Amino acid sequence: CHKQRPQVPSNKAEVDTTRIALMKAHQRLVDMANDELAAYVVAHDNNYQQSEMGYWFRFTSPHTAVIDAADTIDFHTIAYQAFMLDDVAVEDVSLDFTPHRKMTTTAVEDMALHMHHGEQVEMLVPWYLMYGREGHGHVPPYTQLRLLMRVE
Repeated sequence: CHKQRPQVPSNKAEVDTTRIALMKAHQRLVDMANDELAAYVVAHDNNYQQSEMGYWFRFTSPHTAVIDAADTIDFHTIAYQAFMLDDVAVEDVSLDFTPHRKMTTTAVEDMALHMHHGEQVEMLVPWYLMYGREGHGHVPPYTQLRLLMRVE
């Protein structure tokens, strides 16, 4: 016969300190990435705008802010070159994608949905909106990227 463990009172929540510590560490990494991109924008003074999602962008070709119903498309061909912030080229991508199908990264898809055919944009993207903590190909983990993207 063994004695049962006492039950935890239902009004006393157990605190998961490990999970809280991991969340705080993750938030510090996100804040550091955002600070690094903000410093890059200030240093280069290139009239970037910050999106609601958190990446920075500036159009390098004429841009029409209004997207007419006739301009909306169900299929895009996009091409982009990715560079680390020290201008080391790490990726050259050209792909056909359908919006909202998760065929590319979050930031690239979001920006493509705000562009017309033939437009070009320069983006500064934090690691958590591109390849994250795993990296991808020649892109190391936790790397902020500068993208030169066009919609064809």
